[in-house]
Amino acid sequence: MFCVFFTLAGFATVAPGQTDSDVQSANQLNSEIIPQLLATNKDTVTSAGWISGPTSRTGQTKDYLRRQAGSLLDLSNVENEPHLPPPSFQNRLTLPVSFDSRVAWPNCTSIRRIFDQGRCSCCWAASGAGVISDRICIASKKKNVDIQMSVQDPLICSGGKENLCNDAYPKTVYEMFTTNGIVTGGAYGSNHGCMPYQAFTQEETDNTSSANCPNKCTNISHGKTYAQDKIKGLSWYAIGAKFIRTPKGLQDLPSAIRQIQQELMARGPLTMVFVVYEDFFTYKSGVYRHVFGNPVAGHAMRLIGWGTEGKTDYWLLANSWGTNWGIRGFVKFVRGEDHLGIEQYLVTATTQSH
Repeated sequence: MFCVFFTLAGFATVAPGQTDSDVQSANQLNSEIIPQLLATNKDTVTSAGWISGPTSRTGQTKDYLRRQAGSLLDLSNVENEPHLPPPSFQNRLTLPVSFDSRVAWPNCTSIRRIFDQGRCSCCWAASGAGVISDRICIASKKKNVDIQMSVQDPLICSGGKENLCNDAYPKTVYEMFTTNGIVTGGAYGSNHGCMPYQAFTQEETDNTSSANCPNKCTNISHGKTYAQDKIKGLSWYAIGAKFIRTPKGLQDLPSAIRQIQQELMARGPLTMVFVVYEDFFTYKSGVYRHVFGNPVAGHAMRLIGWGTEGKTDYWLLANSWGTNWGIRGFVKFVRGEDHLGIEQYLVTATTQSH
């Protein structure tokens, strides 16, 4: 259920304090123990302090797990993409110790919603559609706007590769949103919106193709045409450490983190990407930091907040693996270290109220 394939360009695969030989030795061991850990039937406290145990993604085949990731994360040329300028006044602003979009915008029920992508590697679409839904509601200025943007629409109507259940760039959904617009659509099996999700099973995933865009609502009871239901964004852009440098030309991670926080507080959630390792499938609670397993693929999630647990700072993110993974679908991910590349590149869009 990953949805973003990746190349390692721009990402470090060695955790802080590890050497390449440490990782090689650990991975040799992990090739033997990972199947047992992924099939575990009890909770365990990891060496990093977070709880590992049985989830909706443990006890599955490696092919199934591989399909959970599919975000293309080659960051070698992203500096040419639209992005916010480096922060100026932000570093002088006081940020709260914690922030939760669900509390900041309680009328926006979409922020609390957890998607389940099933077999399709569409985290890029799930996180993007979720961010857009959240930001449309936030832009409505306290109005009760319960909107669900379609995950299915960018999967089959954004053009490009024939089967986007295999991989896509995180920006794909935002490019479509600001160029042609996206329709509404609910979760798998729902009757919500113009184009509900239809790529949950293996058969449906295999038959998902950008060559089969119907250009019409698949929910015949929706009451609008495909063209009438389209919602178009104003602009899309990226932020993160990839775009901010010190006077000496080095990445300015502290400034990037503050800019991410300011953007989240001011306009709402963003798509955040990182390299997923095998232990992430077993996450149940606590602040996640990679401790065991091999890299699987890139993954995109929806950033909704931050906080501190004990002495560890974290980002609060919404995943797209259903509510039987993590903290009912959410995860606390270590903040401030660019762990697994998580603070390198984020993408989002500006929207109009609806």
